[in-house]
Amino acid sequence: MKKYKEVLNRAVAPPLREIKSIQTPPFRSFHLDNGIPVYEVNLGTQDVVKIEVQFDAGRFREKKQGVAHISASLRKEGTNSFSSAEIAEQTDFYGGTLQLPSNVDRASTTLFSLHKHLDNLLPLFAEVIFHPVYPQDEIDLSINNRCRGLQVDLTKPEVVAFREMTEALYGNIHPYGYNSVEETYRSISREDLLEHYNRNYTTDNCKIFISGKITDAVRKGINRHLGQISRKGNGKSLEAIITPKEEQQLFFPKEQSLQSAIRIGRRLFHRKHPDFAGFFVLNCIFGGFFGSRLMTNIREDKGFTYNIFSTFDMLAHDGYFYIGTEVAKEVVEPAKREIYHEMDRLIKEPVPGEELQMVQNYLLGNMLTSLDGPFNVIELVKTLVNNNLEEGYVEGIVDTIKTIHPAMLQELAGKYLTRDDMYEIVVG
Repeated sequence: MKKYKEVLNRAVAPPLREIKSIQTPPFRSFHLDNGIPVYEVNLGTQDVVKIEVQFDAGRFREKKQGVAHISASLRKEGTNSFSSAEIAEQTDFYGGTLQLPSNVDRASTTLFSLHKHLDNLLPLFAEVIFHPVYPQDEIDLSINNRCRGLQVDLTKPEVVAFREMTEALYGNIHPYGYNSVEETYRSISREDLLEHYNRNYTTDNCKIFISGKITDAVRKGINRHLGQISRKGNGKSLEAIITPKEEQQLFFPKEQSLQSAIRIGRRLFHRKHPDFAGFFVLNCIFGGFFGSRLMTNIREDKGFTYNIFSTFDMLAHDGYFYIGTEVAKEVVEPAKREIYHEMDRLIKEPVPGEELQMVQNYLLGNMLTSLDGPFNVIELVKTLVNNNLEEGYVEGIVDTIKTIHPAMLQELAGKYLTRDDMYEIVVG
């Protein structure tokens, strides 16, 4: 019988389907011989693996400002057995990728490798993790580059505005609030970096996340190279005190700047807070995607800016919300008025059903995309593990997105989008 291939008519849109449920894909956990916990997402058909070794070695663990980030970034610039050039050459030769992602809370070493080359790359990977030497010439180069970069960054209103916002919210000595200056970098010595490394990059302060196509050979290789090391440390988190600025409206002129950067924001909460999921939806409506109210009003209708957004940043110990945009100096005040006008609308008027449904569909679609493939799924697993979130957390977020109603959004707006609680930073 002759078979005919179905012809796709691209003039007809595919049918819409309701997203009824989203569930966290399964993952497993186990321990290496030395006790390091491993979290595994075994998905995919390609012989590729991602291994991320993570340490709680951020700003809350440093004894001197600036040390955490520099110590994290210089770990592949030379080890006991390999120079920085040899590390780069061997990684490239075996088709791997070696990265050192870090943020204010944590630092990681990440390896992407094909199965067939993993045994060749794991010894190098272990060296970078557990035996960096911090060569003085690399430290000097890094500090000089950072100082030059800082000089450029401080000419940009958007960079200055973000720095001033975090300092206003947390204070200039808090790990989330201080801003590095040239003296911060120049004062850091090799001994400072080694001290921070020895206290915090230890097997009792470590988690490993692996994803991709995981076989017994992969697990045994990781245990052979990372599970036989024992390094104990005495790193512990600081008891940081938040000292927000009393003045909530701050202006920093920049005569040479053609535009002004506006940042308006406040401290909020972390992922475990009962209002997290609801505010997640509220923020999306307000300024969290291209069809948001801020975009519709201030970009599309008024034409004050090319881009405006609101974001809800989650940290290990706290969280904050802010609005950001850059506008011509002559429209700073009108732009601010419209931002506050949109806040007031969310407090006083219920969100129309059609708008709410559009945002619900957008958020659920984004969540499905975020669970596409093992490397995306492991990012979700990291969020769950690092924040001690319970099983069913994702399903709870999905349920809130699907069931939240306009009265709940108005209540949340009244609690968290009031003008009196906002810090306002203008640079330019």
